[in-house]
Amino acid sequence: MVIDKEISDGIRKRVKAVVEERGLCLVDFKMFPKGRSWVIRSIVDYPSGGVTMEDCALLNKIIFSIIEEENMLGDDFVVEVNSPGLDRPLKEIKDFIRAKGKLVCVWLKESLKKKTYIEGEITEVTEDAFFLKVKEDIFEIPFSIVTTVKQKIV
Repeated sequence: MVIDKEISDGIRKRVKAVVEERGLCLVDFKMFPKGRSWVIRSIVDYPSGGVTMEDCALLNKIIFSIIEEENMLGDDFVVEVNSPGLDRPLKEIKDFIRAKGKLVCVWLKESLKKKTYIEGEITEVTEDAFFLKVKEDIFEIPFSIVTTVKQKIV
C-alpha cells in the first residue's frame, strides 16, 4: 500500500496543528500500512515534559475524528498517540535545553578526549554544541559528532 505524499503531509499538518493547539509538541510522526489499514502514530509531549495518558487519549479521539470527518483515509485506519517515554533520544536543541541539569548517556561518531561513550550532566546548550559535566571535567560536544543522546534513568 502506498499513500500519496500530499495526503500524508496533509494529515501530518493537521495532527501537528491539533497537538500544538493544546500546548503540546509533536515529537515524532509516522504513517505506515499495517495489513489492509493505515497506522497514524504520533509521539507528543509538553515542552517541559509530563504528558499524561489522559492527554494522549483525548488527542487520539480528536485526531481520529478529524481524519474520519474529512475522509482523509477512508474507513480503514488506526490512530496511536503516545508519550515519548523517559528514555527517548534527545534530537533537537529544545530537547537538550529541557534535559539541562540531568544525567545523559552520549554516543559519539568520533572520539572526543579518547571517548566515544560519555555519561554526564548537561550544563549548557548552544546552537552548535552542548556541555557535559563528567566528574570534574567539562566536555564541549558538537551536535555534529553525536550519534545518540538519551536521558539516563536512575
